[in-house]
Amino acid sequence: MGLKSKLRKLSKADTEELDEIIDELTDRELSKVFEEDEEESVSEPEEEPDPIIIREGENRTENVRKKKVRRKINPVPVLLILVMLLVALVACVLIFCRVSVISVYGLSNYTPEEILRECGIESGENLLFISGKRVEKNLISAFPYIEKIELRKNFPTGIRLMVTEGTIKYSIEKDGAFTYVSKYGKLLESGPAKYDGSILLKGGEIEKNDGYIKYKDEYIDNAFRAICDFLNEREGEMDAITEIDIRDVYNLSMIYDNRIRLVFGGTSDMRYKMNFGMNIIGGSGIGSDEFGTLDLSNSKDTNRAYFSPSTQDAVLNPVTVNINSKKDGNDWTSTFAGAGRIIDGVDQVQGEPTPSPDPEDIEAVEIGGRGDDIPDV
Repeated sequence: MGLKSKLRKLSKADTEELDEIIDELTDRELSKVFEEDEEESVSEPEEEPDPIIIREGENRTENVRKKKVRRKINPVPVLLILVMLLVALVACVLIFCRVSVISVYGLSNYTPEEILRECGIESGENLLFISGKRVEKNLISAFPYIEKIELRKNFPTGIRLMVTEGTIKYSIEKDGAFTYVSKYGKLLESGPAKYDGSILLKGGEIEKNDGYIKYKDEYIDNAFRAICDFLNEREGEMDAITEIDIRDVYNLSMIYDNRIRLVFGGTSDMRYKMNFGMNIIGGSGIGSDEFGTLDLSNSKDTNRAYFSPSTQDAVLNPVTVNINSKKDGNDWTSTFAGAGRIIDGVDQVQGEPTPSPDPEDIEAVEIGGRGDDIPDV
């Protein structure tokens, strides 16, 4: 009886045992077994095979299987090929990716030739080793009006420099001279007069800090940065600001539209006070043709401001303002001479208007809300 005939009679358990035996045999031994089986099959007549019963859901190949001898793949040649491809790629980048073209965009105060001279990039330099931060530092230190540089690498040989130049936002007055500053506080240049369209910035001792404005007094410096951030966030709305006065750290103020002076008192809660004041100006609290002083020094604590009508000359040159400063916690309050009116906001905690005093010479005016920008306390 041949090997094939014998396999047909094996049960499933016997087949699995045979698979394990075949796994242990080598190719040569398997070949020898099959050759012997062929010789035996020639000499012996093949018996009629018994019928194989296939149960439902059972595959015939599970009863009679031939185990395939698997050969392991040697990983060494594959790894060598990958390493060779990587080395070739790096070699191509090092040899061919070298700067030959530099394009400059966004210039208005300088020429491309000036930028190329100071950027620190040499012709033929490899693109992989060019640092955008290094180029930006070189150009910002060399050119006052440059505030930001974005470097884009166009492989294999190109570089694009996207330049952002600052514009004059503030004119700082000191001893009859003016220093021009960008909206982010970068010192740009000096001039003999206030720059047309800029905000006049009065007071404070400044020092140069990597090309940016920095006040020696920490409280004034923090207040100035809060003012700058607020003006930048509401840039279109705040274009009517014409002057910021920080000569007195306890009596900071700024002028809106050359007709309303907003007085903040001390440096605490500057963002809240500015937002409170602009909501009053933008609402119905003050008429569009009125001149006067809006005292916001206690607006955070009392949820109200005091408006004192006056003339434009009094607003621009506040000689009629009578400051009686007294310290109240971390804040200062200011009392103005002359009749005026209380302007209420909406109470932060209860959500109802705060009651106003009712003296005979004060007119109470209520505005509709303080706006969504003022945080709850």
